[in-house]
Amino acid sequence: MDKSILEIEHLTKHFFIQGGFFSKKRDIVKALDDISFKVKKGKVFGIVGESGSGKSTLAKVIIGLIPKTSGRAIFDGCDISDGISKAQRKDITIVFQNPDSSLSPRKKAYDILKEPLDIHKIENKKQRVEEITSIVGIKWGELKKYPHQFSGGEKQRIGIARALVTNPKLVILDEPVSSLDVTTSAVIINLLSSLIEKLSLSLLFISHDLRVVEYIADDVAVVYLGKIVEVASKNKLFSKPIHPYTKELLNSVPPSHPRERRFIKTLISDEHLQQGCLFYPRCPIKKEFCKKEPIEPKAISSDHFVACRAMGDFV
Repeated sequence: MDKSILEIEHLTKHFFIQGGFFSKKRDIVKALDDISFKVKKGKVFGIVGESGSGKSTLAKVIIGLIPKTSGRAIFDGCDISDGISKAQRKDITIVFQNPDSSLSPRKKAYDILKEPLDIHKIENKKQRVEEITSIVGIKWGELKKYPHQFSGGEKQRIGIARALVTNPKLVILDEPVSSLDVTTSAVIINLLSSLIEKLSLSLLFISHDLRVVEYIADDVAVVYLGKIVEVASKNKLFSKPIHPYTKELLNSVPPSHPRERRFIKTLISDEHLQQGCLFYPRCPIKKEFCKKEPIEPKAISSDHFVACRAMGDFV
């Protein structure tokens, strides 16, 4: 049985929104709602869903940028539910979506890559920076430049190199190619694929693009409005998707019109729908009971789980 590097157990994150200047009422937004999954050592676990589904919030909660509401996170056997220690920060790193906002404009590339080594007092800094830049395809002479002097793809390479320079046990990638053009995205994805094989990396790969996740992941969880609706091995998820939302993503028909999105959010805020399936307003096979009763994940096989009570109609 594969060992896990990261175990997420019933993780929940609520945000409270004030109703208005004269209102004492506070609305609750469930950014993450009872999320559970495992990332196996040496494997890539993909998290996929539309914008606003809670994917980036999940990454920030795991690394301690924002506090959880409830639940547990176990990293390499240690409970990190209340935050990761300084020593653990070299073992769990992150590559952010936008390199422009995550790379200091006042530091040269070399100093950006050396900084984690300084913080964690890792020796042979120059040698380590040279090794990692060679692996990710950055020329040594380029490290004298500032971030604004690099292209988008080059900046993301620097972000990836910074995440790898401490030789971490787990790397979280939060939409690492969404801000890049198609050609550059393909180059970065190919780079990540080669790094996974070369360095035996364990990755949590977050994306809205199922095609990218299919290419790079071993296991995949599909997230809708803060809940995991389906999780399976990549082969099973893409060959036999079961949840209607997963099928919708694969068919590339997410709702894009702002009015439709607002309508869905209005319906979801209804008290009754909070008790049942959040996908009810969009579901093509919905039943009356779907909006009234809690939907718990059901095991289709040992590595395939689906949160849908109506799935018997289309499996």
